[in-house]
Amino acid sequence: MTKLDAINYMLISVGEPPVNSLETETIDELSIAIQVLDSVTREVNSQGWNYNREYNFKLYPDVDKYIYITDSMLQVDAEDPSVKTVMRAGKLYDKANHTFIWDVDSLSCTITWDYIFDDLPPVVQEYVKVRAVRIYQTKILGDPQLYQYNIQDELDAKVQIQVFETEQQDVNMFDNLEYNEYRRY
Repeated sequence: MTKLDAINYMLISVGEPPVNSLETETIDELSIAIQVLDSVTREVNSQGWNYNREYNFKLYPDVDKYIYITDSMLQVDAEDPSVKTVMRAGKLYDKANHTFIWDVDSLSCTITWDYIFDDLPPVVQEYVKVRAVRIYQTKILGDPQLYQYNIQDELDAKVQIQVFETEQQDVNMFDNLEYNEYRRY
C-alpha cells in the first residue's frame, strides 16, 4: 500500500473522489487527509515498535563535542542507565551534567526512528490507515455511528500489530530472567 492508496481510502470514506496525486495547494479534504495520515504515522512510530527501534546504535560527538539529532529520530535513550539524555534544540543534552558537551568517543543508544508511511510494514500501514480514517471521518463528518463502526476496525488492526510485534521480537518466557528464578523452585 502506498500513501496515495491510504489517502484515497480516506477520501472515499467520506464520499470524496480519489485523486491521482498528493500535490495540493489548497486547504481542502485532500490536505486535511494528508495531515491526518502524517500525524497518525508519527504517533504510531513514536510508540516505539520492533520495526523502528534500534538498540546499541552508536552516536558520535562532532569536533565541538556535540551529538546532533536528525529529524528522523523520535526518541534517543542512552543504553547506560546512569547516562540521562534528552533531545533539545537538535542536539543530545546530558541531564546529569547539565550540558550539550559529550566528552566520549561514542554513546551507545536506543533510537526510535520516524518512518514515512510507505516504509512501514504492511500490518502497521493498515493500522495507521484505519486509525487515520476514523480520525478523518470524525473531523469531516462527525457521525457518531461511523465512529463506533471504525473504532472496532481500529482495535482489530491494533491487535494485528501486537501479534506482529510479538512475532518480530521472538518473545519467549524462558528467556525471561525473572521467570527463570521462579522456575528453579
